[in-house]
Amino acid sequence: MLLKTQNRLHALLLLRMVLPTLGIFAHGSNCSAQTPPMTNPGSSVATSAASSTPALSLTQYDPRTQTQSDVVFGRGIVGPYTLSWKNAHISTETVVRAGAPLLRDIDYRWDNAGGTISFTNLLSAGEMVRISYRCDTADVLPNSASVNLPYTWDIWQKAGMRLRFSSLLNAGATGNIDPSHSLNTLQLGGILTPLRGTKLDTGAYFDLHGGNWLDRGGFKFGEQSHVGTLDLGFLFSRGGTKFAQEEVSGIHAGRETEEANGQWSPLSNLKFTGLLRNTQHLFSLSADTSGKAGAGLPTGGESTREAGGTIDFIFPVRGLHLTAGRLETLTSPAAGLGSSSTAVHDSLNLATPTVAGTQATIAYDANSNEAAPGNGQKQSSIPPRTYTQTTTVSVRSQPDPRLLMSGSYANSLYASGVQDSLKMRFEATPLSNWKQLKLTGNWEDTLAAEGTWRKREASIELPALLYGRMHLSGGAQQNSAPGQERVVGLLDARLQPLSILELTGGLRLRDGMLLKSGTLQPDSDAVNTYDVKMNLTPTRFLKFTGGYARNPELNDGSVLRIDRRTIGAETTFGFVSLRGQYAQDTKYLTTRLNSISELGVDLHLSRTDTLTTSYRLQSLFDKTYSGTGTYLFGFTHRAGSLFDFSLNGTMTNLTGTGRPEEVGPAIKAEAKLGLHF
Repeated sequence: MLLKTQNRLHALLLLRMVLPTLGIFAHGSNCSAQTPPMTNPGSSVATSAASSTPALSLTQYDPRTQTQSDVVFGRGIVGPYTLSWKNAHISTETVVRAGAPLLRDIDYRWDNAGGTISFTNLLSAGEMVRISYRCDTADVLPNSASVNLPYTWDIWQKAGMRLRFSSLLNAGATGNIDPSHSLNTLQLGGILTPLRGTKLDTGAYFDLHGGNWLDRGGFKFGEQSHVGTLDLGFLFSRGGTKFAQEEVSGIHAGRETEEANGQWSPLSNLKFTGLLRNTQHLFSLSADTSGKAGAGLPTGGESTREAGGTIDFIFPVRGLHLTAGRLETLTSPAAGLGSSSTAVHDSLNLATPTVAGTQATIAYDANSNEAAPGNGQKQSSIPPRTYTQTTTVSVRSQPDPRLLMSGSYANSLYASGVQDSLKMRFEATPLSNWKQLKLTGNWEDTLAAEGTWRKREASIELPALLYGRMHLSGGAQQNSAPGQERVVGLLDARLQPLSILELTGGLRLRDGMLLKSGTLQPDSDAVNTYDVKMNLTPTRFLKFTGGYARNPELNDGSVLRIDRRTIGAETTFGFVSLRGQYAQDTKYLTTRLNSISELGVDLHLSRTDTLTTSYRLQSLFDKTYSGTGTYLFGFTHRAGSLFDFSLNGTMTNLTGTGRPEEVGPAIKAEAKLGLHF
């Protein structure tokens, strides 16, 4: 049964990937891509909008707890990986990898404003991580960043060799396929062991988009030998200038590389490594047809030579771990096209456990770059030598499972001067019986020649109160930079006084000062944000939603000086579902008015098939009028409890005062595959 389900998933993904390459999908303009969300994350009205989220996501939303669950797929990198929402509830996330929970700022870094997560250790292809977090803040926004979903399917495999179909789907901010970063490829290769202690790793990558296969394809051949305590390796790889399979194959586009590497382990706690690599940048024709000097001439031809080595030693006493290394890189341009440069990177890392649950680390990192004149160049025409250096001392301690503390001090030397930074953070669950009670604190100071930057954060999340099933969380933030300072108080609440009524809200109290003309003046952008949402479900067939926000905050920290009002309703009669929504943004003290109306009808043809239709009208009144009308038609088929497959289409008409006559409506069609967990 599992094999049949996997084959069905492969077939649906293959349909989603191949149809755009055949020109079946037509993509039109999306004029509402920057429209702020008008509903809470769990509203079906929000998810039915054409531009709400990327076309493919493996997510689940629980409206009862307002918790979002995401699954990210490894691509052989540490990140960043895209989440479904931005500005989620701070410090409410749970990240699980291979069944083990991960620690924030230790195992991963959470970018709340950007809606991304990055890991300390890379996620290999096919590895999955489950992430859950709360979306009950006042400024939560759907993440419009692109979504990548890689997958591989072994068609044939024998004696270490295999024929594999590999795909990487990239859906952009509008949900459209990005052909330049999406791929469909056949891979032939594998790992062979012709002799004991010897491995051969080969691969040929063919692009199914067509065109020049040598320019779009890639090839690699690697050999690894083990003799006693010595490991030696050789690798040759080549990727065409239009090669689009870097994340799947590890081959860089437009490069031909020869590499030799070795590792010697004379002792179990001592290891030496070495590397020699030569990279040639292949020639390609520039797409510039402007007629300027150099337009249309070949570009490329640069070469890069790298030589480096590392030492790794674990002292037998106290587990002291030492790593040190140096890498020198010589970059030479194509003949007569510029100056060469030499870059040197030195690193030193010393880590040691001190007491139980505590580890201290000292790190040193230095980079230098020096250019040499090329043919006919004068010494005065080349860039000056640059040098940067950073020394870091960090401590991580977990004396108790309910307390985690970390801190670091870094001293950096840049061309602009010296920079010192100090960071401290703690996370605590003080009461074992109240695990939902969580305290978080963060302290950061950065001192440089340009001034001082400070950041202070403190937050508390309270357990659910018995009355009304109330959840409260709050905190304070203080941020200062040269010439400005801002303090923000945060309060988020969720209340369910009745089984049919749920209220959520958020409050951001801001105060700030700016230095202008030598005097401190109030920051005009430091205005308060108020947000409240309501969900009323008098019967299982009827639901009302509403919301009000004043001065909503964007993900970059800026504030919109507007009032936002939303109201919506959903109802079901037999196999027919009706939904409607009206939202209005008004910019106070001006005549600007932005309104969005939407009406939809869903027909549940069977337990597995649903037909969706809707009409959406967006109007902007200012000194002139502009409007966008969108008709949406969709069909969804559920394949069991895990998968659903849908076909959707939209037709958009643009109107407005002074708008030139349109050639015709913008039409877009797409197919989606959803996985529910």
